[in-house]
Amino acid sequence: MALLRDNLVKNLEIALTLQPITDIYLLNHQDCGAIRAFLGCSGYPSTLGADNEKEIQINASILTYAQRYMKKKFPSKTILLSLIDINRSVATYNIVTKKWKKVYTGPGMNPLGLWYNYS
Repeated sequence: MALLRDNLVKNLEIALTLQPITDIYLLNHQDCGAIRAFLGCSGYPSTLGADNEKEIQINASILTYAQRYMKKKFPSKTILLSLIDINRSVATYNIVTKKWKKVYTGPGMNPLGLWYNYS
């Protein structure tokens, strides 16, 4: 995980020298094999749709940690958090209110999607 984190920071440092970036978007996706492989102790669901609430909660924790870390590294940047499901629907996360807000409804209709029945 440290290697992944360090590579992300290095890529952002390079990007920030090339463009005047003000916002950084951190986006996780449903049914993530990397989370399952590297954070197996977290209780991340072993199959798609097995426990959407748990998956959403774990992603909220990961994204919150990442946002805090990135804010320390890049204090002048706005760090935005999102989670996309298998239907390509996207929700953003507010770490203050600890609430998700669906901002885009994708074209998919799979009822196992995280945001399928979420308003």
